[in-house]
Amino acid sequence: MAPVVHKRGPWGPQEDQTLLGCVACGGPQNWVRISAIVGTRTPKQCRERYHQNLKPALNHAPITAEEGALIEKLVGQIGKRWAEIARRLPGRSDNAVKNWYNGGVNRRKRMVVRRETAGRSAAHDSAHRRQQLSLHRTPPESLQSHQQLSTFSGQSPEGAQMISPTRSDISMADSVGEAPSLVSDNGSQRTVTSPPSIPTRSATRTLRHTIH
Repeated sequence: MAPVVHKRGPWGPQEDQTLLGCVACGGPQNWVRISAIVGTRTPKQCRERYHQNLKPALNHAPITAEEGALIEKLVGQIGKRWAEIARRLPGRSDNAVKNWYNGGVNRRKRMVVRRETAGRSAAHDSAHRRQQLSLHRTPPESLQSHQQLSTFSGQSPEGAQMISPTRSDISMADSVGEAPSLVSDNGSQRTVTSPPSIPTRSATRTLRHTIH
């Protein structure tokens, strides 16, 4: 006699019909005999398949918000005792309760990750905007340096040009043969006359002889 090979994975429609027929004839008990009739599943697989998925009293609708709040409360009180929690929820299997809770935990983790990611992105954008604004503003040190430079070059900070009185160097009369000139405050040139020359002694005697 060849050994029975038990399958794993999803149940097929024919397997479900055979299991339901066995339970209808002998009730949900003697899973060893039911497993032998099904032929492809172990007694444990037959029992879990019936109680978790095929029992007529099961409620296959999504878990409501009230049921979810009760599950959260019971997990906080007695821990993850799914069979005990399912007995307090009529029509719900322990597998459905466990799947709902684990899925909710994963959803909460994803929400936390999304919030943290959004917060980091917002903080990065805010820092980038502040950096851009700071680049467009003139630093106080640069403004003060600009004012000092403008004052030194003869310009007011507002851009108005201030003319400071200057005096040109006196040109050398002996080298160029001209009288030195000065530049007055209003910009006009003024010629400086050289002092009169003193007559020599010979020139004085000549002048006296001419008069006499």
